[in-house]
Amino acid sequence: MPGYQCPVNKQPGELSPISDGLHPARRKLAEALRAVFGTLPVSVRKYAASQGLTASNVTRYLKGDVLPPETFIADLLHEAGGRPEAAAELNELYRAAQDAQPRGWGNATRLRREVAEATRRAQSAQQLLAAAADQLAVAQARISDLERECEILRGHRRRVPRAAVHHYWDVFQRSCLADQRMPAEYVAAIDQATDWIVEQFDVPDSAEPFQARVKILIPVGAGKTAYATGTVAKAIDSGYRLVLVLSPPFNAFRTQLQSRLSDVLGGPGVLWLTGDHHDYRKVSAGFELLRPSHDIASLLVVKRTATILRRLVKDIADVPGRQELPALILDTDGGDLPEGSVTDRLIEDLLRLLPRAQHVRFADTRPAARRTAHEALISIPA
Repeated sequence: MPGYQCPVNKQPGELSPISDGLHPARRKLAEALRAVFGTLPVSVRKYAASQGLTASNVTRYLKGDVLPPETFIADLLHEAGGRPEAAAELNELYRAAQDAQPRGWGNATRLRREVAEATRRAQSAQQLLAAAADQLAVAQARISDLERECEILRGHRRRVPRAAVHHYWDVFQRSCLADQRMPAEYVAAIDQATDWIVEQFDVPDSAEPFQARVKILIPVGAGKTAYATGTVAKAIDSGYRLVLVLSPPFNAFRTQLQSRLSDVLGGPGVLWLTGDHHDYRKVSAGFELLRPSHDIASLLVVKRTATILRRLVKDIADVPGRQELPALILDTDGGDLPEGSVTDRLIEDLLRLLPRAQHVRFADTRPAARRTAHEALISIPA
């Protein structure tokens, strides 16, 4: 593949040879993937372990025996520091290999055209529903407000007050105004919206734990990361001691979100259990610090995948006193999960393990998508 040359220290024969009878389109894709992989100073086994894959699967992908998922190609390019033109070339090769795939992929080109036409028709229909969807969002938000106020009036819940000390919010606010030069009006809008979000939360030390569920509708480009960071900052200021942020299932997105949050939320009162270059792994030493009365807040940014969530469920189940731990699970992926899917069930498992956890999820779509019962709703303007 142009621009990628195998380094001298890559041992010949480390990758199994490509089969002679492989379709030319699939051979070209395999050769391009091997060229990119050749720039990495790691073995197949080490790379597979770093990505949560098996070495045998990676070998099959690089031999062309099995067509890899698109996430494998995106993550491989990310690890190799791939250029945009390299990504475009690999995407073309990938589509050609799909067309050559027997038993179901041979009509991929025709199917893509049909999908494009169906997408165009769906977009036209979506425009007709947009006005009704906006009105529904306003009505649902008002219903959520009234339900919350009824619970407070009946004495079932205490409203989370604005934190007396808002250190992390102040740090975030200064970063927005100074470092990023965001307009003061935009920062004020984030302040108002995140106040509303955190007000839905249960008081961390309430006698009867309550799990708030909040769905935030936010247009693409409105600054989802800024709203998420502001929410996390105010949650820590309010006494929440475990914050789990779920990113889209790509390393590049997770790394970007981790970098933004860790730039703003740091210092002696915060313990990061993930970093810019590593997703969550078993870190029992970090979880030993999780205590309801501990002054340190533990933060994680992980990909919203079943593999990672299974590790978390297993490790959090062993945390002493987890039932009293005030936690926030903040989902920034943007897409609704099918009800009953593996990932959906794992998130519900986390909420059962952490009775004092509050669940916030951002959605890029209109409110026609699935809405959980008793889920508060807020719509962020463009």
